[in-house]
Amino acid sequence: SSTTIYGFVQGLPDDLFRNLLRPGEVVGVIPTNDGAANVWVTVGTDRFAHEARPDLAGFYDRILADVDEPLAEHVRSQLHGPLRSFPGLRGFLRQPFGPGWALVGDACYFKDPISAHGMTDALIGAELLARSVVDAVAGRDERAALAEYASQRAKLAEPMMPAVAHLASMTWSLDSARAAYRAASEAMRAEAEYLAALPAMPVLVAR
Repeated sequence: SSTTIYGFVQGLPDDLFRNLLRPGEVVGVIPTNDGAANVWVTVGTDRFAHEARPDLAGFYDRILADVDEPLAEHVRSQLHGPLRSFPGLRGFLRQPFGPGWALVGDACYFKDPISAHGMTDALIGAELLARSVVDAVAGRDERAALAEYASQRAKLAEPMMPAVAHLASMTWSLDSARAAYRAASEAMRAEAEYLAALPAMPVLVAR
């Protein structure tokens, strides 16, 4: 599995997205809010334990400099707040409902943050669950409605998991990483097409 070190950096272009790979290392930039970008470094969990834990900031800077020296130079002067790390976790897809409860987001379905798809997953889950709840309120059997949510969630989640697991292993070659990213991209495209084809939800009026 992989471990990610990240910080929030000011002064980068608002539309700058980067995903830079070298064997055993990934560096990424994702714009966030208030002019800040999330600049992250991902390495294998074993390497993190041996090399990064004693000097998190120094390790982060070295990887950035190895992959993109101009970015590293900018980060040195514009990093706001502390660096944080997220240890690797195995991906999972849980049973997402039961009597009186339902799960969305990472509680329901988790894959390594190297996918940079976690917030999207959470929003997709919330959309699908909301539709099932509306169906139940409108008279459909609740268990059947939630079972459909579980089926839809699995249908969209499962195709991406092998590709992300391969990337998170940090044992890939550049060719196999390219193939994994293409597979993940195809899964994301299928998600978008599925969601775009969903019918409009009915308007519920409280009485």
